[in-house]
Amino acid sequence: CEPEGILRGGEAVAKRYFQENNESLVFASKSVSAMEAGISSHVLLPYSVHLKETGEWFAQLWAESLGKNGKGQLPAVAVGPAVQHSQLQLYLDGPKNIALSILEVEGHDMGQKITNSMGPYNLAGKSLSEILGAEARATAVSLTEKRVFNRTLALGELNEREMGGLLAFLEMATAYAGYLMGVNPYDQPAVEAEKRHAREILGL
Repeated sequence: CEPEGILRGGEAVAKRYFQENNESLVFASKSVSAMEAGISSHVLLPYSVHLKETGEWFAQLWAESLGKNGKGQLPAVAVGPAVQHSQLQLYLDGPKNIALSILEVEGHDMGQKITNSMGPYNLAGKSLSEILGAEARATAVSLTEKRVFNRTLALGELNEREMGGLLAFLEMATAYAGYLMGVNPYDQPAVEAEKRHAREILGL
């Protein structure tokens, strides 16, 4: 891992912070509009097992920054395509109170081809990268057909620069969302109260 690459990617995105209608602001404004329309949960759906921890980090960021004054949105992370066999049915045909942000990696370092294909479909000659991309796009199409709030974020590939840009994007979007909601995204008063009570119980 090269920290310099992460910093360069983050800096490139952060430079757009004060530009009108930048991507982070659009993400935030649509998220807040969804909350106001009654969409109470937000699932980050990365199509790479390597991004599971990034999704968990975002869930913490989104919950702690925006969950104030009776406002906020319950975040979750689910990794595709495995989630398609456990949760996609709910997303597609359950209550319309869930927003999904699909995270696709366009250039997976998974170029190996399938040589032997079993089952009803012949996948011989297809790469794992192609299959993951098709699954991500098919999920987005299916959600749109069912009128489920969704959008897709795309990484060119999994490298330090792209990850730095993604982290900065999500941080900026969270900050924008807080201000659009009328809450301070940088404090955690309820958490501080819990810490105080814990100290009292422990006699500290």
